Amino acid sequence: MPRHLISALLVAAGLITAQASWSLASSFGTLSNFDVINDTGSSCHGFEIELEDLHSSDVSYTFGGTYIRYGSPEVVETTSDPAHPHVIVRYRHWTGSEWAATPVAPAGISASGHDCYSGGPVGNYLTSGCEHFGVSLRNSPTRTTYRWLVAADPADVNTAFMAVPENVNLPVPVWNVIPRGGGGVDVRAEVEPVEEENHAQYGEPQWLKVFKVESDLDLQPEDLNKLLLGIAGGIVPDETEIETEWKLIQSKPGNAEGVNEDADVKQDPLDAGKRSVIRRYEFYAYTGPRDGENNEAMPCVADDTPVPEGAPVNGCSDLGDFAGAQNVAVDVDLAAVDNNLPDGEVGVPYPDPPLVIGGLAPYSVELTGGTVPDGLQIDPVTGVLSGTPTQGGAFSFSIRATDALADVVTGTFDVTIIEDLCPSDPDKTAPGACGCGVPDDDSDGDGTPNCLDLCPDDPDKTAPGACGCNVAERTCGDLCPEDPSKTAPGICGCGVPDTDSDGDGTADCQDFGQDLAVSSITVPGKVSLSARKPKRIKIAVRIQNRGPASETIPDPATLASLVSLTIESLGGCPSPVALFDPPTQFPIVLKSKKKLRVSFEVTFACANDPLKTTKKDPGHDDFRVIGTVNRAVLGGPDTHPTDDVCPRTVTPPWETDPNPDGTIKDKGCGKKLGKGAFGGAIQIDVVEKN
Repeated sequence: MPRHLISALLVAAGLITAQASWSLASSFGTLSNFDVINDTGSSCHGFEIELEDLHSSDVSYTFGGTYIRYGSPEVVETTSDPAHPHVIVRYRHWTGSEWAATPVAPAGISASGHDCYSGGPVGNYLTSGCEHFGVSLRNSPTRTTYRWLVAADPADVNTAFMAVPENVNLPVPVWNVIPRGGGGVDVRAEVEPVEEENHAQYGEPQWLKVFKVESDLDLQPEDLNKLLLGIAGGIVPDETEIETEWKLIQSKPGNAEGVNEDADVKQDPLDAGKRSVIRRYEFYAYTGPRDGENNEAMPCVADDTPVPEGAPVNGCSDLGDFAGAQNVAVDVDLAAVDNNLPDGEVGVPYPDPPLVIGGLAPYSVELTGGTVPDGLQIDPVTGVLSGTPTQGGAFSFSIRATDALADVVTGTFDVTIIEDLCPSDPDKTAPGACGCGVPDDDSDGDGTPNCLDLCPDDPDKTAPGACGCNVAERTCGDLCPEDPSKTAPGICGCGVPDTDSDGDGTADCQDFGQDLAVSSITVPGKVSLSARKPKRIKIAVRIQNRGPASETIPDPATLASLVSLTIESLGGCPSPVALFDPPTQFPIVLKSKKKLRVSFEVTFACANDPLKTTKKDPGHDDFRVIGTVNRAVLGGPDTHPTDDVCPRTVTPPWETDPNPDGTIKDKGCGKKLGKGAFGGAIQIDVVEKN
């Protein structure tokens, strides 16, 4: 369907890559305009937009002209593989004596969305160090890459140009327009977090804020400038139109998608009389605590409540600097829906799909060819196909629709109407192998339906034979024909004795020792003391049940004895005591392989070394942290005590824990070392501020 997507991106540097995550019909057009700040450290002499799987003919409009120093760009097709064409939109300008240059942005630059152009809100554009670029497309690229360019010799018209290699990743909003039964559309917008580089860990967390408005504007490809800030007729939503106050987004390990990936997903009906939806997405850095093992963000308060540095909660803050913003819009033009309509059934009301959507209602819809199934009719005002079919078969028909703005669209549709030969059977429309009223189920998947299978649960037999169903004819009484000591699998299976050596009621084949381990300790790297006032912080110790059975912790006293935290002074200050902060609900049942977070509160009153530890000036840490788990508190020894303490080291990159099934890769515990392993000392730097 004809839809226009207008998007705008503010970024902080270098090279930006946006990966498309959905497929678009050829009639789906996109627009994108954005500000780029030059913080590469040197002047740049141009900019490139690389579009993958597009031809140069797909580029319908570009931003430039007198608005920017580079003028209008050149559009070059650089296809080497015909199956995957590439297009470069390249901004650069030879003044007659040198290549025009964008200077490095000064420290005070604070572009906020779309204002880096001649006469824009940024102020002195020529020395601002930021630029505004944009492009409109007839089709959507599978990947878009933005690059700053640097001339090898700015005074040579024939010089070579090189791309700045720095990367900046910001989530890219994805739109979709979905027809609704009975007419109208839903508009879906999804922002997925930045993908993790290591799929076994969480990705980079970010705070997100969203503003939204709906409009009756009919947006066109040349409307890029309507997403500029500070321009007459602009449509960017402001602070009064908040849709999402705050949300923490972070990609999860593996291949999660959508809401399972902590994405921001919104799907709402487009209100009557509206044609477009405009959103502004603002992204902020997350600066709070993280799980040292898998990088999971652990916000100070909650996933929808950021804590700024100037107002910490219990010494914790997690809201960092503004990282970027995207202004995007989708416009729904008059369009015919997809060709293949849902199947119908004789005598059953049809589900009322719309044949046309978008544009401005009411419509004028007429049949121009083919045959609509008997019993169905097209509403000439709404374009909805409805009714109760009275005739079975396959049908095809064409329509012509005009909206209130005189826009016209045509479409051809196919629909199949099924005639029910088993009207009294709600699950069948034809007798099949078993007849009406009897399902053609094949429980054992042997190709013979249950109604004809005398052994419906035995995939190897369709009749009992001499030994009966589920018994091979050659063994008949012996279920372990290759095991001279057993005639049935028992607990451990054929070939393995069901011996219980220790007499505890569990066979040796299932009897593994219990094992609790300290998997990580989360501490702040620095604690600031102001005017020598004591500072209280939270420290989290994570333990993991690596035994085969669940462990039950009945009450707070047991948990306090099970997990301990020691703070050792590295100088003359006394060692503070870690106070156990119990959870509210007991008993706690910790299943095999699951983890439990145990919190402690620690108060620091002095610094052994008041200086701050840095990469250039290390060695000023003041306290060492050690965590321990004691399985004996729950009764019985820990069969693998080497993982009961943190910090601890392993042979890089990991060691395989023998419990519970040999699949846990132990990378150690503590500060990260080389080759992906952990085990360094966990230390806290206390800094005294005047």
